[in-house]
Formats: sequence, structure tokens, C-alpha cells
Amino acid sequence: MGKIEHRRQIIFDRYSKQLHNLVSYNLIDYELKYEQTYICPICLNQFSEKDLDTSLENFLTLEDAPPKSLGGKANTLTCKKCNNESGYKIDFHLTQKLHEVGVESFKPKTTSKVSIIHKGITVKENQQILIDMLKKWE
Repeated sequence: MGKIEHRRQIIFDRYSKQLHNLVSYNLIDYELKYEQTYICPICLNQFSEKDLDTSLENFLTLEDAPPKSLGGKANTLTCKKCNNESGYKIDFHLTQKLHEVGVESFKPKTTSKVSIIHKGITVKENQQILIDMLKKWE
């Protein structure tokens, strides 16, 4: 098993185990279709372990969150259909918007100042303070 396949298996196992724990402890009311189940976080369809097989039409792929261009890394799985669509429907627009406000300032371990306008208010601050403020505004 290659490095990517191994990473996909680890993510599948971890998320599947947690999902089944939530159901078994009645923390969520959800009918799982498979003994080991993974739910694509975009389309919410259920997938079994066999869907890790890359020869299938809609197999589970590694997804970078946030996009790799913004400093993200492969840390979740999505079905191939959603992974392909999110690249041009979501990631592209997110990347474009963040380039407008200075994407370099949002990458991990940066200390540069950023400036953003939200609801008519201009904020110039370091990355972490800005992120905390945006969370309060939501």
C-alpha cells in the first residue's frame, strides 16, 4: 500500500469509527448503510470501505482543506465527484477572494499584518487577531 492509499485508509477508519460511535451512543439519529461508513462532507452520501478502490468511478479521494494553495493539507476524504466540483465551484472563488485581501497573510505560521474590510469597518491586524475577530462577527 502506497503512502496516499495508507493516508486515505487511516482517515476512512478514523472517521468511520467516530461516526459509528456517535450512532451507537445515540448522539445522532442516523441510519448507516455499511458496517464501516464514511460520509462525504460535501454531498453527504454514504460510502463503504470498498469505495477507497481507485478503479471505481466515484471513489473516495484525499481533499486539501483549506486548499493547498492557501496552506492546507490533505486531511479529509470526499467522493471524486465532489472533489472535482469543489475545485472550480468553491476553492477557486475562495482563493480569488483571499488573494484580494492578501493570501500570504493567512498561511500558517505567518506574522505579517493583514487588512480586511467587513461591514464597512477596516481592520488592520495580525493574522490570529483577525481570525478571532471574524469568528465574533459571524
